[in-house]
Amino acid sequence: MKAALQPAKKRPTLNGKLRSLGLVFVLIVGCACTLIFSYVELVNQKTSIHRQLEQTILLQQQFIDKWLDDRMSDIRLIANYPAVKSGETAQMQQLLGLVKRNHLEFRSLTSADDKGHTADGLNIEDRSYFAEARRGNDSISDVLLSRKDGKRIIVFAAPVTGEDGIFKGLVMGTVELTTIEQLMERFSYGEKGQTYLVDREGALITGEGSGDDQPVRVGPTLLERAETGIQSRQAYRNYAGIPVYGDYLWTKNGSWLIIGEAARKDVLASLYTELEYASLFILLAMLAAVLVMLRTSKKIARPVNHLLRGVRMIKDGGYHYRIDPGVLEASTVEFRQLGLTFNSMSDTILEHTAALSKERNFASSIIDTAASLIVVLDKDSRILRFNASCETATGYTFEEMRNLSIYDRLIPENERADVERHFNELMTARGSNRNENHWRSRSGELRLIAWSNTILLETDGEIKHIIGIGIDITEQRKVEQALEESRLRLGTIIETVPSGIVVVDENGMISMANRMAEDIFGMDKATIVNRAYQDAVWVLYDFGGKRMQADEFPVAIAMRTGRTVTNSEFIFEKPGGARTMISCNCSPVFDREGRIRSVLVSLSDITERIAVQSELQAANDELKKLSSLDGLTGVFNRRYFNERLREEWEKHALKNEPLSLIMLDIDYFKAYNDTYGHLGGDMCLKTVAATIRDSLDASDRFVARYGGEEFGIVLPGTAREEAAALAESLRIRVERREIAHARSHVSRFLTISLGVATVVPAFGSDAESLVSAADKGLYEAKRTRNRVVAEGGPHTEAAASAEADLRGL
Repeated sequence: MKAALQPAKKRPTLNGKLRSLGLVFVLIVGCACTLIFSYVELVNQKTSIHRQLEQTILLQQQFIDKWLDDRMSDIRLIANYPAVKSGETAQMQQLLGLVKRNHLEFRSLTSADDKGHTADGLNIEDRSYFAEARRGNDSISDVLLSRKDGKRIIVFAAPVTGEDGIFKGLVMGTVELTTIEQLMERFSYGEKGQTYLVDREGALITGEGSGDDQPVRVGPTLLERAETGIQSRQAYRNYAGIPVYGDYLWTKNGSWLIIGEAARKDVLASLYTELEYASLFILLAMLAAVLVMLRTSKKIARPVNHLLRGVRMIKDGGYHYRIDPGVLEASTVEFRQLGLTFNSMSDTILEHTAALSKERNFASSIIDTAASLIVVLDKDSRILRFNASCETATGYTFEEMRNLSIYDRLIPENERADVERHFNELMTARGSNRNENHWRSRSGELRLIAWSNTILLETDGEIKHIIGIGIDITEQRKVEQALEESRLRLGTIIETVPSGIVVVDENGMISMANRMAEDIFGMDKATIVNRAYQDAVWVLYDFGGKRMQADEFPVAIAMRTGRTVTNSEFIFEKPGGARTMISCNCSPVFDREGRIRSVLVSLSDITERIAVQSELQAANDELKKLSSLDGLTGVFNRRYFNERLREEWEKHALKNEPLSLIMLDIDYFKAYNDTYGHLGGDMCLKTVAATIRDSLDASDRFVARYGGEEFGIVLPGTAREEAAALAESLRIRVERREIAHARSHVSRFLTISLGVATVVPAFGSDAESLVSAADKGLYEAKRTRNRVVAEGGPHTEAAASAEADLRGL
């Protein structure tokens, strides 16, 4: 008797699926990293170049406006000179010569009478700046062609009036554009970057192509954007046809437009280089990830393949197959238990099969007592014998089935063809075979029977009987299916849980680790499993940086106390030196007798969480620092000065050490502001603050803006002589910056006055006493300006020492 077996459709293996999914994942992550890196770097490059261009153009605007104002001030000063107003030609020419020697920017300095006739014999009555002078206005001309030599010039003109207020002529100075062109050429970016000036019509004032008979003009779109104040962040083609990123700013009261451009090729050059290196690095990382994935999938699939091979062997009746214990030793606890159960089940099935084989040799008298289904057929498939087990399985009695074909009631119609085929093969082979097929019971239930079929021959070789001995394996198949589903479910849960899972046995050896544990430890399973938790590879530190001993490990505590350890946080150093912050939970597993058989360890990588907390703390610290800075000068503000001075006062009172304070003030700052404007005053404050800050070499010294043009410098642990010497060096450094100050009464350059005070603080005293003492020194120094006064009078010895030191620089 035979049953049919449907050919199984080929399906992908677990190993194949793991490899395919791993390859797709690595490819997606690699491509995503490359695209994200490219986009972020492109945005950073564009933002950086526009920021540089904005700063460069702003500096140029400030310089040009300052330079124009200064030159106009020079001309205005000459025009208001008494000798010029009174028309004393000799003194006026002497004054013009002196100014020209001191200001080499002027190409020429001359005057013109009220008819527009100059001392050089030229008539400028038709010039716009002459018309402005007649109306009593100072003026700076647009770019003109000189009537002397045809060169491009700018004219600064101021009217000259008599004591009665009547227009007597003008004083004018001409400047070639080379000075501005040289300045513009200093600021460039890459090979094709430049800054240049255009007038309101778009014609180039400076830059390549300016000064020609047909001057080059920029595109109208750029002028329209500048007129409306719209800044473009996109690349465009400049007047030379080169793709550039640009920025622009008006100067000279909106008459000139400063344009800064950087070639797109130069801007993106570094991006391309970084992208090449990043792509190479990502490719190598992807290759490494693929190798790790292939190795991991192989290790996972190996015990599974052995188990599947055994299941197939059992399905085919090969109950002798056993999984090699060596394979089970290298697998996880769950797979080892599953494999041992399979071997035990195979032993049981084999024992039962052997018992059934013995029973087949018994005489027909005990057939009805056999547990197996025994049916005897003739060569036409009619039932000759039908034992009690068959009656129990089908619900039919032997008498009901006698001489009926097995196809009449027992074989389902859809299996009939296969059973007939097996039956015919058995008849042809005249031996024995095995097959599985369903029998339908009286109630319609289908039972799966595993048959062992044998032919009994007559002495003449003719077929006498066909004996079929069957085992109802319906429940066994259900158990096998449930076992397989349980194995797959357990493997999926372990490998997909979002935490690292490690099992440590009672001997302290790691017996199992999942894929997340590999990621956390930076090791593969072969390296982790069968290694003691006391092994030297496990390098742990507490958050204080102290290395933990093995008996301090959470798993050791769980084994020692038999209690669950929760939320134990530490730092793990991977074999390559990288460190990971880990949160660990350990739970002991007990047997029925209450002995610890293993410890289940759950691991979570908290490195990113700790990093976010650290970044938040750093942001708070940076915010606190910004709140302590003066918005204009960038040095500390008055609030920070008061807080730090009180801290240093208390600290020095404990140490019984001297604490020094320098208070300084910019001489004639109001006059400086009136002369050079608030922008010039702001630049002056920034320069003085930067000079002081750069001169403080000790990390605990600091300068703060005390108010207006007054600054305070705190010098911890500094004696009076050293503090006075530092003050004198600061005075000399500021003066040597040669910041022009036309209205100073002590120097033609900007100067400062400084007061120095030193005290050893006493408990119960107030830090304001030190400020008051330094203020007294400052007040004394400002009597004559540009000097240092320490306690007891001007500090001449320190001044000489500091000046000698600076002279040697």
